[in-house]
This record gives sequence, structure tokens and C-alpha cells, in this order.
Amino acid sequence: MKNMSNKDEIESLLTPVEVARCLSVSVDTLAHWRATKKGPKYLKLGSGKTAGVRYTRAALRVFLGEQ
Repeated sequence: MKNMSNKDEIESLLTPVEVARCLSVSVDTLAHWRATKKGPKYLKLGSGKTAGVRYTRAALRVFLGEQ
């Protein structure tokens, strides 16, 4: 089993633009899915409406496996 440092884990997070491209949907669609509790699980970096959003590769694989 490969050990990942926190830095490696952070660098492997995907942006909404990257995930939208992988799923062939728009960034707006991803935002709608987040608001309606659909789509891949995500991490919110901070609090409030302007907090950044990132996705793990594992969450994306799970979501794709459910489709």
C-alpha cells in the first residue's frame, strides 16, 4: 500500500472544472448537483458561499460506478 503525504493528497484533489470535463457536464451542472445533493461527493474548502470546492478521485470513481 502506498503512503501519501498530506501534500500529495491535496495535490490530487480535482477542481470542478476538471470533474466537469471528466463527466462531460458543465461546471454549472456540478454546482446544481451540489445544491440538490446529487453528483459526486465533494469537499468544501472553507465556509460560506465563496468557499472553494474540490473532489477526490475516489469520490469520482464511486460516482461513475453508480451510473
